[in-house]
Amino acid sequence: MRTVKQVSELTGISIRTLHYYDEISLLKPSKVTESGYRLYDDDALQILQQILFFRELDFPLKDIRAIMLDSGYDKASALIAQRKLIQVKRDRLNGLLNLLDKLIKGEDCMSFKEFDMSEYTNALEEFIANNTDEIQRYGGNLDEYKRVLETLKSDSPKKSEIAKMAIQQFGSIEKYTKAMKKTWQNFRSLWNKCTL
Repeated sequence: MRTVKQVSELTGISIRTLHYYDEISLLKPSKVTESGYRLYDDDALQILQQILFFRELDFPLKDIRAIMLDSGYDKASALIAQRKLIQVKRDRLNGLLNLLDKLIKGEDCMSFKEFDMSEYTNALEEFIANNTDEIQRYGGNLDEYKRVLETLKSDSPKKSEIAKMAIQQFGSIEKYTKAMKKTWQNFRSLWNKCTL
């Protein structure tokens, strides 16, 4: 068993962050002593390692918690998916480095296709149109979906932020769109299970 201080030193994560992970039930200590000291065993460290992979991929803590608490969560599958996403991230960064090298050499490289959100906005529009009742019944905020859609159709600075986030996490808008379509299919499947 390791103390919270030892885990902090081992991983580089602050004690405060480890305490916060405990508070939000993302990473519970394996044992709490009578004095209130948190202790972590190897199983807890493996969970922490999973969390760190998700964090490396910029997943928000609430999403990590939801993923890891899902009854269908499979660690082996998650590792494979994380590996693929980290490869995509690496490839994207390599692409950016190559582009920078070309620009540094003075080559003319004007490509902005990576920021084209039209395929995604069309998919989101279709999802909203086909799932309006389910979104509202399942507790989703239809107005929020519509606000996101309008932001993506406008020239808002938020559109660029969303595009950058999509590229950062998935490598391209196209891959982001595919991932979101899959998420929406899962939403539909989950909704159907809940209504049977």
